[in-house]
Amino acid sequence: MWLLIIFSLFIFSKCLSARNPGIRLQITPRGINIVNTVAAVLVSKNAKTMKITNQAGRDINVEYELKDIKIKKFQLGKSSITRYTANSLKWTAENIDLDIDGQYQYKYRRFSVKYSDKGSFTVNFSKMAFKIQIQLGTDSSGRPAVRASQCVHAYGPIKYVFHGGKDWILKLFAEKAIQGIRNKFQNNLCVIVKTLVDKNAQRTVSNVNVKIPLGNSMMVDYRLLSYPSVSTYHLEVDFKGTVLWRYGQTEAPYSAASFPSNYDTTKMAYIAISDYLFNTMFIKLTDTTCLCST
Repeated sequence: MWLLIIFSLFIFSKCLSARNPGIRLQITPRGINIVNTVAAVLVSKNAKTMKITNQAGRDINVEYELKDIKIKKFQLGKSSITRYTANSLKWTAENIDLDIDGQYQYKYRRFSVKYSDKGSFTVNFSKMAFKIQIQLGTDSSGRPAVRASQCVHAYGPIKYVFHGGKDWILKLFAEKAIQGIRNKFQNNLCVIVKTLVDKNAQRTVSNVNVKIPLGNSMMVDYRLLSYPSVSTYHLEVDFKGTVLWRYGQTEAPYSAASFPSNYDTTKMAYIAISDYLFNTMFIKLTDTTCLCST
């Protein structure tokens, strides 16, 4: 069931025809929450091993560098995947808490006054957040496709402490340098989130076989048929759901009946299979019998 839910979240398409589907899959908020839980774990795992480059600069007679920057704690806070538009989702994470430490050094020069020093620093970023849109679609072969876009991040209070050094010199660059670390982290976090969608998820769904052999001569065609409907009740996906000859793919002379409405959300997912799937298989079997009799 878990694999079904995780896979089916990414099965969406652009509208190719007005035909009724042979198979309909509906993912409820409970099912989507399973995907959210898995995604949150992957983000946390990647964020904790993130590399942050040194921050160096020059400002008001002082040259500085923050180096050996390490993430000591990353806590994602609240994560959710919800409806954004009729064909896209929104992944939001709030109340991200981050602890970072590292080393610093500086050189101060003004006329004949010269100072240089080094030490360590710690910083806490709280109430950080990100929001990213997940576009849902299909490729030309009817396979699912996903793409991340519009990653937006926000930040809250910052608390930092520099150990050692002269306070009046540290005040010249500390806030600017810490903001540089924050911006670098948030940009890297968006890259991590986009990579999970654009590469990891897309690689998985692009390998989906949408034509499954059925015996030696037939196959089940379950390419994506219609645009997904994302509502507060379900994430609804329609599949073609028909049986064809493997080498002579003639469509059935009739269409599937429409599915009744379903507003139940007590389960994680619902699958409806039309008689159309079995009827098309029966037609092919009948054709085979006739050919054999002839």
